Amino acid sequence: GRQRVILDDSRFVGNVGWRQNEQTFDALRVQNDSIGKLKLDFTYLNQVNRIFGDESAMGRWEGDVWLANASYPTPFGSLTGFGYLLDIDDAGGTMSSETYGVRLAGARELGEGKLSYAASYANQKDYGSSPFDYSADYYLIEGDYSFGAVSLGAGYEVLGGDDQRGFQTPLATLHKFQGWADKFLVTPVGGVEDIYAKAGYKVGDVGPLSGVSIAAIYHDFSADEGGSDYGSELDLSASGTWDKVKLTLKFADYQSDGFASDTQKIWLQLDFAL
Repeated sequence: GRQRVILDDSRFVGNVGWRQNEQTFDALRVQNDSIGKLKLDFTYLNQVNRIFGDESAMGRWEGDVWLANASYPTPFGSLTGFGYLLDIDDAGGTMSSETYGVRLAGARELGEGKLSYAASYANQKDYGSSPFDYSADYYLIEGDYSFGAVSLGAGYEVLGGDDQRGFQTPLATLHKFQGWADKFLVTPVGGVEDIYAKAGYKVGDVGPLSGVSIAAIYHDFSADEGGSDYGSELDLSASGTWDKVKLTLKFADYQSDGFASDTQKIWLQLDFAL
């Protein structure tokens, strides 16, 4: 039936849950954790219900998509292997691809705080109705350290480029990655290299608001192939709860260096809990 499918950190498959019209899938999904500590997750879907809604020409994608994800706990964290085969009829088949990869994510106490980390690698090639002939790699290494009310983090993420096509993740929660200005929803042919640093602080109660927190993320973007500078972006957020309403304020400031255009965006979001 129609359902959410969120795999790992949503980098490859997610529900774009912060949107009012989130992404869902018409799918058959089987999950199995009866084989010791091994967790298996298999999904077949034939329709993607996208965030743009039914009135948009791109509101739905149809095709044959197979998603396989298997994870196993290790002393260093959860080790996951995955394979995602996308044969999407719409958009001229440009979003069709096959991706195979591995991910390690874990956390441990360190000093007075907690260290969380993740590393991932994947390779993507053309598949099914794709009009391209390409091969591109994906790399991620990220670390976050939290102590008391403070959290600090940094990461390096690369969506590789090829002569015909950059590494794509069309089913992802894309807004979560590569800056909130959404300048890289479709990866350029030359790929994207994203070096980022982030900081957060849990303020606590402020007047009528409880659980107030603030965060900042800085991105430096460049091409994976050719070394072109894509610019930089500063993202800021603040959130807190008033009675049953959670308020979130977000701001994104993308400064171009020859790629796309300078962009500033601001959001005010209210979530009401019954």
